[in-house]
Amino acid sequence: MARARGRLTVPNVHLRERRGRAAGIERRGQASIYLDDQVRIILDNVRIYDVQLLQQIAAGDILTIELLSGLDATTRYGASSTAGAIVITTTSGRP
Repeated sequence: MARARGRLTVPNVHLRERRGRAAGIERRGQASIYLDDQVRIILDNVRIYDVQLLQQIAAGDILTIELLSGLDATTRYGASSTAGAIVITTTSGRP
């Protein structure tokens, strides 16, 4: 992770915002052979397709946020996760 203008950033990952709200997460650079080559968002072991759902989670409820590279993500979540994954665990979703 790097720091840019007071924010933490992840190489090759871009958070799109619309009117100050999250609108999507995408990977920069070359795409793989998969048509669905987006960064996966996993919330309490469930894939989230709409980034805006994350706004409903209180910051105090987040236990961990883990960033996985494409290799680590494909190992855990399958071959269509080549762009990597953001894995969020909340206190209510803890095993």
